[in-house]
Amino acid sequence: MDSDLPTILQAWENTVHAFTWTDPSDPHKILGASGYNPGFWRTTLLRGLDPHVVRATTALKRLLHGRQRTLLRAAINANVRNRETSRLKG
Repeated sequence: MDSDLPTILQAWENTVHAFTWTDPSDPHKILGASGYNPGFWRTTLLRGLDPHVVRATTALKRLLHGRQRTLLRAAINANVRNRETSRLKG
């Protein structure tokens, strides 16, 4: 599971850098919007992430419009469902 994190982080960074920003510091602000930058996520093992993930998700939700919050909640639910299915399969 820890090996999936670099792939997710790279996709996240690529998406942020794909936009045209008026201020060159904006991508760094977006990547650190949760209070943790990609470097933090790369060096943290998933087993110890629970408190960090809860805080980061809460902070990001406050920044999102209602529709995006709904989409985020649906994505989180799907990921939890996939994780539980994987856990049951072993």
